[in-house]
Amino acid sequence: MADLPHRKQSPLNPLKIKMQEHKFPTHEKKLIAIARHALLTTALASVFLPASSLAQAPEGSISDLAKQGNSVTVATPVYSQIVMFSYPPGFKPAFAKNTGTSYMQEYVLEGETVEKWTQMVTLSGVKGLSINQAFTPRSFVEFVASGFRSACPSSFAARSFGTLKISGHDAFVALFGCGTVSAEPARSEIAMVLAVKGVHDYYTIQWAERAAPSSSLILDGEKWIERLKVLNPIKVCDRVPNEPAPYPSCINQK
Repeated sequence: MADLPHRKQSPLNPLKIKMQEHKFPTHEKKLIAIARHALLTTALASVFLPASSLAQAPEGSISDLAKQGNSVTVATPVYSQIVMFSYPPGFKPAFAKNTGTSYMQEYVLEGETVEKWTQMVTLSGVKGLSINQAFTPRSFVEFVASGFRSACPSSFAARSFGTLKISGHDAFVALFGCGTVSAEPARSEIAMVLAVKGVHDYYTIQWAERAAPSSSLILDGEKWIERLKVLNPIKVCDRVPNEPAPYPSCINQK
C-alpha cells in the first residue's frame, strides 16, 4: 500500500490521548491511548465472515473494490507481527503514520476525509507494550474509555462484551461513546474498539461513527456486533522473514 498523507490530530483522534498519568515501568513515554469507543461479546470468537477479495493491489484498485460493494481484506506488518482484517464496502484508505513506537492506519467513507467524516475504521499498534504486565486487553480498553469519558462526562455510555481469542492471542472488545462531545463541531460519537495483546506489541481495530449530538446515548449492541462481523476475518500472525506482500502465511492461516 502506498504511503498516505500525514495530518494533524483532532480532539478525539485515537492517538491524541497520552497515557502520562499512569507510571508504568519502562513504557511511560511509549504508551498511547488508541481509542474511539467499543462493544464487547463473549460469543465473538466464533464470528469469522469471509471477505470477498484480498487487498493486494494499489490504493486505487482497493478503493474500486470497496465501491463495487466488496469488503477488502488487508494484511499489514505492524512491528513484530502482521495484523489482518477487512474494511467495509464504501470505505477507502485515507491516512497512515508510523512514529517508530506507535502505528495508525485510517479508512473513511468515499467522499469523506480524515478531517471531516461520519464513519472511520482504524488499525493501530503500540510497540513493546505487551511486555508490560500491568496491561491486559481489558485494562487497555478501559484506560482508553476513561480518556474518552473526559470528553463527555455527562453523556458517556459504555458496554462490555467480554474477552475472546484472536489467532490464539488474548483480546477484548468494547463499545463506548459520547452523546455530546465537548469539542467542535458539536456531535455524538461512538466507537467499537478491539484490543489484542500480541507477542510483543498491542494492536487495536476500531470502527467509529459520528452523528448529531444527543442528551442520551443509545448503544445498539446488535448493530455493532454486525459491524464486528464485517471486520472479520481478523488475525494476528507471526512474520515470516523476507515474505513479500500479501503475506500468504497469514492470509492462509486457519
